[in-house]
Amino acid sequence: MVILQVLFSGYGFYKIRTNDYNIFFFAEAELSKKNIVVREVWEELLTVSGCLLMIIPGLTSDILGILLFQHPRMNADIDNYIKLIGCGDPKLSENAYNRLWQMEENKELLPETIAKFFKYKENPVLIQYAVEALGRLKDPAMFSGAASAYTECDDLLLQQSFLENFRLTESDYFIDAVLKKIGFKKTLLGAYKKDEGRWQKMARSHRFTLVPAVKYLQTCVTQKYEEILLFLLENPDPSVRFNVLLAISEQKILIGKELIEKISRTDPHETNKRQAVFILETMYSEQGKS
Repeated sequence: MVILQVLFSGYGFYKIRTNDYNIFFFAEAELSKKNIVVREVWEELLTVSGCLLMIIPGLTSDILGILLFQHPRMNADIDNYIKLIGCGDPKLSENAYNRLWQMEENKELLPETIAKFFKYKENPVLIQYAVEALGRLKDPAMFSGAASAYTECDDLLLQQSFLENFRLTESDYFIDAVLKKIGFKKTLLGAYKKDEGRWQKMARSHRFTLVPAVKYLQTCVTQKYEEILLFLLENPDPSVRFNVLLAISEQKILIGKELIEKISRTDPHETNKRQAVFILETMYSEQGKS
């Protein structure tokens, strides 16, 4: 009997690690607002309650906990769709994709659940669904998982999809993840420095990661990232230099005047020269007048 108690408690502890007991507070808050609590929340409440009952010593609580685990779960449907969406059969995959989207629209699929999809590295179609859902929902509960998945993503098309949907969230949360991806790490003091290991590791495909990332940063960087912009302004890739010049121009960041003057005279690409001249004639001439 004691051994059974220990086994049940151990299983309860194991299962509760994969669930969020804050679901009780979430459900209470929703009920206090007189909002409808969706089926998925009730199911998670039953699951967490079952875990807690199994942890509590006693045969009766263990039996009740097991019974709560037997409730019909929507999560079982979701798990099935996850398998189908990456099964390799285009028809089944499309149907599963559309079903998840329908559940999302009906609020049967919560952002917290979609955030877990980012962990399925071997299932790029599922991650693509989660990325697009991020852009649609703009829910902060998905931000951390999305940022982490982007930094570990090697698929160039998927990287671009991440960046497009980061932009749709209208949040600057993802700037650090993008900088990490292109080879910069944050120090304890909050500054950024080049990560030599990442630059060497990404040497071959770096251009295809770097250019879209800089295009993303172009619309959201500020004076805070001065050193990074100056470093990228000397990058051998003309597309990178051009997008950094655009960032400087659009965000009106007064940095690197001497370097910009050099680009205006010596850059082998005429487009970069013209953009550098434009910055000097607008931003720096205005500064001189003031």
